[in-house]
Amino acid sequence: MTFVGQATAVNIRGRRTRRALRQSAWTLFRAHGYRQTTVEQIAAGAAVSPRTFFRHYRCKEDLVFADAAPRLERFRRALSGLTQQNARQTVANAFRLIGSELVNEADVSLAQAKMILAEPALAAREYALWLDWERVLTEALGRAGVPALRATMLAGALLGALRGLSRLWIESDGQMDLLDHEASLFELIALQL
Repeated sequence: MTFVGQATAVNIRGRRTRRALRQSAWTLFRAHGYRQTTVEQIAAGAAVSPRTFFRHYRCKEDLVFADAAPRLERFRRALSGLTQQNARQTVANAFRLIGSELVNEADVSLAQAKMILAEPALAAREYALWLDWERVLTEALGRAGVPALRATMLAGALLGALRGLSRLWIESDGQMDLLDHEASLFELIALQL
């Protein structure tokens, strides 16, 4: 096997291991709760050692937020063509993309959100992630020529409103039409973009 072939095999094996660890963790989180689930149980459920777990994740909290960085990167890419002329549509499309992901994976999204709300340490980390989203949006608006103060206020207002909308979606157990309400939200806020 060539070096490239070996690297590809290792990469595939790593992805499979991470997927198995995530599946094991969510099965255990649903059955026993986040706090009662141990790294050892997660590793055993994925048929790997705890040491292997720590090669892929720093802690079980990282499993809860495993999709956060890739989702934020998709949001960043969706905002990459933002200009003052297309700001309303580009921002709305970026949020619609992420909202669609949440709705399409509603079972997982809702289980994750409910667990985060129930665990203060997870809620604190989620808040830090919301600040990352706010920073990404603020920077994109700034690159589009929106003055810094206005960009910061708009990003904060949008994300604050979306946090509230997300909370209502979670409380409705996914029954509320998130994408429809998201569109209404953007109609209101678009007046300021």
